[in-house]
This record gives sequence, C-alpha cells and structure tokens, in this order.
Amino acid sequence: MTFDADIIEKGLSLTVIGVSTAFALLLVLSFGVWTVGKFFGPKEVAEDAADSSSEERRDKALAAAIAVSALREIRDNSATLPTPSSGE
Repeated sequence: MTFDADIIEKGLSLTVIGVSTAFALLLVLSFGVWTVGKFFGPKEVAEDAADSSSEERRDKALAAAIAVSALREIRDNSATLPTPSSGE
C-alpha cells in the first residue's frame, strides 16, 4: 500500500481538526468549571472563622497522631487493651 499526497493531506487535516477540537473542548470545560466554582463554590470566609477552622483541624490531626502512636505502642509491646468492666 502506498500513500499518495491526497491521503496524507486528508490525514493531516483530520489530525489538525481533532487536536484543535480537543483543545477547544478543554478550554470550554475549564471555563465551565471555573464559572460553576465562582457562582456555587464556597463564599469568602472571615479570617476569624478561617483561623478557628485551622486550629480545629490541627487539634484533630494531633488527636489522630496520638491515637495512632498509642495503638502502635500497644501492638509493638504485645500489650493488650484493658477490657471494659461490666459495672458489677
């Protein structure tokens, strides 16, 4: 099978059309996501609320790290967790 100039020209034109369509759709979708984020996304948060949220996240992360450390220590030392009393 040989490639003549007509087949190569049509192939290149279809390639250019496909690549430009994909790029245009990428731009349209990006703009759509940005627009939806602007209109329906979270509103501006006051600095005080952001600070308290940041502190709350830090406290939760610290509590999780302590819990994981305690459980690893128990596992590494082959210790067992105390059984809860039945209240007798």
